[in-house]
Amino acid sequence: MFHRGEAIATRGLDTAYRSYVEITRNGPKVIQDDKRRKTVIAQTNKVWKKSIRKKVCLHPEAPANCSREFGKAHSVQKSKLEEIEEGRKVLHIQSHPMTGIPHVKDIGIRQASTFYGFCNYHDDQLFAPFEKRPLTLNRENALLLAFRGMSIHMYYKRRRKATDLFGNVSNHLVPSDLQGYDELTRSGLKRLLHFAEQTYDQMGKAILKRHFSNAYYYALILDRVPDILCSEASIINFGFDRSLVREKPQPYDFLTLSLLPYRQRSGIAIFAWHGKCKTNEKFLKSLMSLGKREVPDAIARFAFAYLNNFYFSPKWWRQLSEEKKCCLMNKAVNRTLIPDLTADGNKYVDWKIKEIMSSFKL
Repeated sequence: MFHRGEAIATRGLDTAYRSYVEITRNGPKVIQDDKRRKTVIAQTNKVWKKSIRKKVCLHPEAPANCSREFGKAHSVQKSKLEEIEEGRKVLHIQSHPMTGIPHVKDIGIRQASTFYGFCNYHDDQLFAPFEKRPLTLNRENALLLAFRGMSIHMYYKRRRKATDLFGNVSNHLVPSDLQGYDELTRSGLKRLLHFAEQTYDQMGKAILKRHFSNAYYYALILDRVPDILCSEASIINFGFDRSLVREKPQPYDFLTLSLLPYRQRSGIAIFAWHGKCKTNEKFLKSLMSLGKREVPDAIARFAFAYLNNFYFSPKWWRQLSEEKKCCLMNKAVNRTLIPDLTADGNKYVDWKIKEIMSSFKL
């Protein structure tokens, strides 16, 4: 099965196979047996799993000083995941291998948020300032957190662009619409990465030179550990009132969100990026215009609507009503060019904002 962080490989298959699936309260159920489709999905699953086992080091000085050892790097530390786990497991969104339709799945905290993106030496050395010591909010740590969020984003986008999912499948087995979708997806990623590579390269150079003046962050200190943890980058186009916040279609700017436990059983939501960016500032203005009481629920909606690499508490999810679960899953499933981040009348979380810390004024 595909991890949601890997779901770009299967996104779109739901359209091709939806007629073969019934959506039930317990998740997708295949209602028509089709050996050809099962063969195709099994093969693409195998190809993709092999692709994401490729070990690369994304440290800006790599391959210099790289160790030969590669463990799975955690984009969200295991020690952080332990604060929301139940039975050593957390929940995440995973795509059904037959349809690409997301559903909730548990995962062990040793595997959650991992990817082969850094050699052991660089993974340990690069993020030591906040992984081996209490997190201090400053521009350096903001840039390192943003770089980590961008790293998992870049790893999967690069792997998907380089992977021909149907290369090992006989042509007569692959529907033409899926072949066209695969080509379109990889072509789109090529255009996206043209801008993402520039941003990522600038971040890496700034880290190597220890130039942190162009790192920006907006951090919300929460009164408790959030039920949702994440570390990922996203491209922002629209605000929480559905207003257009991007002035120009290109180049793309990237915004990262790190949602983590913080000191003394508190939590923190850190929006961070590199380089002056009016788009991100407008987006955060739209968030804060909701009022402090509404912001935590807005962040929860954002995670389900925009992100892939997020994990959540089994206890929290279990206590949500079926209506609230459906609303959040609809945000995860029905992703459009204009995601609806507006309030939906539901209160999902009970976090409260204690303090706001920022490197700039909104």
